[in-house]
Amino acid sequence: MSGIFKIIINTSLYTLSTFLLRASSIIFFPIFSLYLTERDYGILSITQSLALIITVIAGMGITRSMTRFLYFEAEKTKNNHSSIIYTSLFSSLSFQLLIIFLIIIFNKYIPDVVLNDIPFFPYVFVAVITIPLNTFIEVVRTYFKSIQAGKKVFLLDIFFFSFNILFNLFYVVILGFDVVGIFYGVLTNTIIFCIILYFVFYRKFKITYNPDLLFKILRYCAPLVPYTILNICFEACDKLYLNSEFGASYSGIYYIVIVFAAVFSAFKEAINTALTPWVYSHIKSNTKLIRLVVNWTFLLSGFLAITLSFLSKEILTILSSNPTFIKAHIYIPFTLVSFYLILFGNFFNIKTYYFGRYTDYLFIATIIGLATELIACYFLIPKYDILGATISRLIAFAVHVFVLFYFSYKEVDKREMYDYKFLFICCIVMSCLISLPFFIDLGFSIIINILIKLGFIFSLVLIVYVLKRNEVNIFMKSFVNSIFKRGSKKDEVIKT
Repeated sequence: MSGIFKIIINTSLYTLSTFLLRASSIIFFPIFSLYLTERDYGILSITQSLALIITVIAGMGITRSMTRFLYFEAEKTKNNHSSIIYTSLFSSLSFQLLIIFLIIIFNKYIPDVVLNDIPFFPYVFVAVITIPLNTFIEVVRTYFKSIQAGKKVFLLDIFFFSFNILFNLFYVVILGFDVVGIFYGVLTNTIIFCIILYFVFYRKFKITYNPDLLFKILRYCAPLVPYTILNICFEACDKLYLNSEFGASYSGIYYIVIVFAAVFSAFKEAINTALTPWVYSHIKSNTKLIRLVVNWTFLLSGFLAITLSFLSKEILTILSSNPTFIKAHIYIPFTLVSFYLILFGNFFNIKTYYFGRYTDYLFIATIIGLATELIACYFLIPKYDILGATISRLIAFAVHVFVLFYFSYKEVDKREMYDYKFLFICCIVMSCLISLPFFIDLGFSIIINILIKLGFIFSLVLIVYVLKRNEVNIFMKSFVNSIFKRGSKKDEVIKT
């Protein structure tokens, strides 16, 4: 039971930290929007996407493989934790320094379609030299996750993020830098945390390097790199294409759109993280219960997306006085639909990952989605700019999710755990409702708009309750009973 309790606690901590990190961009948006322009946000968006791609290519995914080698390699060979930590660290640093050195030397040969009007110096330069330093922090974070030290991961993330914000504010607000101040802030914070972690973490382990272990790590990581790169390119394709056509100002507005929708994305990841192990524990015994929980989870998630979509204009108006940033609300509904579709695909992926017969083919879904996005971007972005990027993402995600569904349905075992008819109808209806604010813009005051929209959402909730009253009552009764049963078990333990 203690192991299960630790899993629950760690999952909750990871979910909370992810949500805080995603929501932070919205929380501090009012301050930064006073000092940064839409062009600054465009530079930030494109540079971060490039830095992420470079991190994956140069790092070879070495640090993320530590978990596997800590639990398997250390038991089979003489490799201890010190050997795995330092071999992973030095190897990842070596590859990253080499790749980044070549990028800096040959930066003039970077295609204009990638950076367009964004100068390599200082923006991209400062971002890429931070990558090797961040490896020192990522190794520590991965190690703590591997040994299930969730509290340490949570504290590391929260402190690192908090000081990031402070340094960003210092460079942008106090010293008056443009968006490069954010890159300087991240670089400064990373250097300080590297020094701190050396004394509180790395000094506890003996410095060792094992070439044989490196060979095994590379054999394990290399096949996974293309799949990871494809997913990153899939996520960044529309941003890069929009920037190549219209420049950083348009990319900055689109960045606000993605950041706002990322609040729902954080919730989506939390749901998937919490639901997956629960499904695995019931998949052999109670598929009927799984079907009920999946249905209601998907439905309630749709209501959250509807709420964010409906109130996006009012929230941005409250957070920022910049009319250009407020205009971003037009494109938020379709972006939220995209993430809602991904949640749809995640539910079907649960069964695919459980049985494992088609996991080797999942990269096909990413390739097809990426190809679809490239074609959509080619035709839609030149004509519709930001709206074209948003619709391209929506179309690509829809195709991607359909392929994921195909692999899940092809797995014949436990098909009964999904109510396909309900899920598809729910997906279509909720997606239409989420997208409504794009077509209907209320012209009243903020307060009246909020009241009208909340009244409409409340009416939808009542309609669902009337149509599904029996299921709602059963679901709530089971939920309440489970709470009382858990409480009675705790009482029995205390009495004994």
